[in-house]
Amino acid sequence: MIRLEVFKTHMRKIIKLNRLDYDDEQLREIYEEIKDKYEEEDFIKAVNNKRLRKLWKTKVHFGELEEILDEIAVNRVEREAREMKKRQEEELRKAIKDEAYPDFVKECLKKIKAL
Repeated sequence: MIRLEVFKTHMRKIIKLNRLDYDDEQLREIYEEIKDKYEEEDFIKAVNNKRLRKLWKTKVHFGELEEILDEIAVNRVEREAREMKKRQEEELRKAIKDEAYPDFVKECLKKIKAL
């Protein structure tokens, strides 16, 4: 969830940097649309994204923000999934090497890993 203060701070920054005209109503609508849909860290990365800043040279567009937010969110979820898989593989390797397991359990784990 994106906190309102974080949203305001970062939106003001990008608006000032690009000297954009904006409508308070438009910003409220954008906030309401994205606040529960995206993580705060994804929003911060999106507004600091060079491509978004370039796209917003003349006007704030919700669609462009949403597109970049989606890309960033997907990348974060994929990265987290890779990290989790890596941790699980490490735990499995450690469990296989651990002498606390009988040999038949180690063999079963090796077969499962091979699948």
